[in-house]
Amino acid sequence: MKFQPGNQFAAGSSYDLDAEAIALDEWSKRDDALHLGQFADERDIWPQRIYEWRDQSKTFAESLKKAHNRIALRITKKTHNSEYNYGIYQRYIGFYDKLLNDYERGEKRYESDLRKGENPQNSEQMVQATNKLDAVLKQVSALQKARKTDKNK
Repeated sequence: MKFQPGNQFAAGSSYDLDAEAIALDEWSKRDDALHLGQFADERDIWPQRIYEWRDQSKTFAESLKKAHNRIALRITKKTHNSEYNYGIYQRYIGFYDKLLNDYERGEKRYESDLRKGENPQNSEQMVQATNKLDAVLKQVSALQKARKTDKNK
């Protein structure tokens, strides 16, 4: 539903963010809901306003997370069913699928660290293990010195 100029959703008016959250949730359930720009266009708002609302309302933020997830699933299904090509999938999936995006970023960081000669998973563990080993060796050294001192008495 597109709102006409001069209505309650016109620029400068106040918005009921709970109602907008419900509208976003309902919109994202539609099979043709593929891009948040569509929602903004249908509501006759600037797309950036969606992210302003996310920061202003926990209810809207939750609806936005659900919308992102639904869009990601829809894009994935359409790609799998050959309705979308892989380029479209690659372009948008990182934006809409937070879990996949986080995973891919982690993988890229891991590969980058390996290329630099670091083992990112073990580097922190190695530092901790080395520190523990140093502490144990110092204790052993102290015990050995104490025994030598005791034997010399």
